[in-house]
Amino acid sequence: MHLPENLVVLRKKWKLNQVEFGELIGANQHTVKRIEAGAQECPLSVVLKLEELSGVSVWRLVNRKIEARDLPAVPGQVYRKEIEEVNEPVGEE
Repeated sequence: MHLPENLVVLRKKWKLNQVEFGELIGANQHTVKRIEAGAQECPLSVVLKLEELSGVSVWRLVNRKIEARDLPAVPGQVYRKEIEEVNEPVGEE
C-alpha cells in the first residue's frame, strides 16, 4: 500500500505542514502524522478528500506511488497526467 508515502508527497508538493494539511483534509495533526508513519489506517473520508483535491483516483492513491512532478501545484487543480491504468475484470481471462 502506497497511501502513507503518497500523503507525504502530496503534503510536501503543496508546501504544507502536518497541521495545515490536516485542516485541508479534515484530520488533526496527530492523525496525519500517524497515517504518514503507517501507524494508523487512513479514514475513507480522508482518502476521498485527497482524491477530490489532487485529482488522483483513490485506487492510484492506495496502489501506486505518485510522483510530485505529476501533481497539481495547489490543491483543487486538475491532475495533469492522464492515467490509463484499468482494473482487470474479476473472473475474466
